[in-house]
Amino acid sequence: MAHYFIGVGGTGARCLEAVVYLAAAGLVSGNLHVLLIDPDANNGNSSVAEGLMDYYYLVHRERQPRNAQFPSRIRTHHAPPPVLFQSRINDDGQFPARWNVQQRNNRRFSEIVEYASRPQKLRSFIDLFYQASDLSMDLEVGYQGRTNVGAVALKQDLEETRDIAQTGLREFLSALTNDLQNGEARVFVTGSVFGGTGAAGIPTIPALIKGLNDADLPQNSRDKLRWGCALMGPYFIFPRDTSGNRNLGPGTDSTKHPVATQAALLHYAHTHPGYQHVYFIGSPYRNQTNEQNHPGGDRQRNLPHYAELVAALAAWDFYSLPDIHPGERNLHYADSFDNGNDLGVSWETMPVFIANHQSRRAEIKQRLVSFTTFAYLYRNILHNEFISNKSYLDSTMYKDNFSGRNLRLEGHAQEQALVGLSNFCGSYLEWLRDVGRTGGAATPDSLPVLFNWEALEPHDIRGCEQRVGNLIQLGTRQAKRPPRYGSNGYQKIMEKLNRTKLVAPETQSAVGLFVYLLHHAVSEFCKENYDWR
Repeated sequence: MAHYFIGVGGTGARCLEAVVYLAAAGLVSGNLHVLLIDPDANNGNSSVAEGLMDYYYLVHRERQPRNAQFPSRIRTHHAPPPVLFQSRINDDGQFPARWNVQQRNNRRFSEIVEYASRPQKLRSFIDLFYQASDLSMDLEVGYQGRTNVGAVALKQDLEETRDIAQTGLREFLSALTNDLQNGEARVFVTGSVFGGTGAAGIPTIPALIKGLNDADLPQNSRDKLRWGCALMGPYFIFPRDTSGNRNLGPGTDSTKHPVATQAALLHYAHTHPGYQHVYFIGSPYRNQTNEQNHPGGDRQRNLPHYAELVAALAAWDFYSLPDIHPGERNLHYADSFDNGNDLGVSWETMPVFIANHQSRRAEIKQRLVSFTTFAYLYRNILHNEFISNKSYLDSTMYKDNFSGRNLRLEGHAQEQALVGLSNFCGSYLEWLRDVGRTGGAATPDSLPVLFNWEALEPHDIRGCEQRVGNLIQLGTRQAKRPPRYGSNGYQKIMEKLNRTKLVAPETQSAVGLFVYLLHHAVSEFCKENYDWR
């Protein structure tokens, strides 16, 4: 089944970042086609997501072993399939991930509606719906919380770029049309309901695709489309704009987000947005995610928030649902309350579909803890000591699996991929710490949280070696007893790595083989260390 993800606006870009991390950890699998839709071509949130995917492509292209086997005294037995970086995103970067609106600079909304050329009576009618500041608003940095502006401008721009190559939208629609010839395709859209671009795009996108003519998308293919979305309610704040500079338009104000959300939901209560499954996501603790008020542009780089992780889990849930019927209407929501007590953000309150919720939560925990341990170990310890200094050449792991098989970790291409892996792991750990800060604010001090956040803070190599086995909080319900190898986790992982030997590498990529071997050793370590049964 083909999976598609559309992030609309800056919030959609933040949610896409979380989706890419889940794909790297092995939760989101299969082919995934993503598209960021934002008229703000220089938006910093979108740039962060694009840069992250560049690192992902470098690692994903290094093919890991499939059908590998472990030696045995009696007979060989199959090794587990690879887990990390397996989702094929945008055909390894062959398709643009960001929509190119191809707009002129300093374009104003009055040009979109051709205000100056309209008869006086029609201009007076337009004035009923738009203020003078709306009409003069520069669209260079998006719609700035003006949904009434965005709904018109976005629809027109999407339709104008639908058939233009390398705009991202044409490639997205072509891939979707091809996949629908082979079966069902699921499209998940996420964006804010309180802003301008997200609120404008959520109802516009399914209407645009469903409105294609039969030559572009036959009716029998259209019937195989399944739609899901994450409506992002208020979950962050930023300072008010005190500069007095309105050259770019009316500006943005996070204090108005709750009112805008209420108005949007009232509209959707009477006009269905066109999705079979709707996930409504917000946070009662709205953390400040930017030190200044930036309506758009490169400086709009919001800090991550745990609500974006929840949105990514919503996409994962939607992709893994059983059969979805076209006429379904499902609203998903969850909270962390149990008998009136707020349990905060923990493994036991991760929002999942109620069916098989215990196994689903266990899967989330084990995938993320294993990947976090992998990223922590490689980024903070191995990349410099084990890779840059070439100390792996004398390791048993290297002699057993690389030497004599014409597989070498030296060379420009290999080093480039390993640097990409290090950068991706560094971005993930920084993102995870920010998620921890916002999640911690929503969790009572007496209750467990997702990770041992202090251990994830930057340390020297020796300090990281002592902490790599303590990434889950000690003695909580997540770890029913203290970790078995809390003080010597690094040593235990390296022992497992050096004992891991494949009969044949089943890959021509040295980096892919190394990622596979390291993750296998980390996974086996986590099972023992945290008593996963």
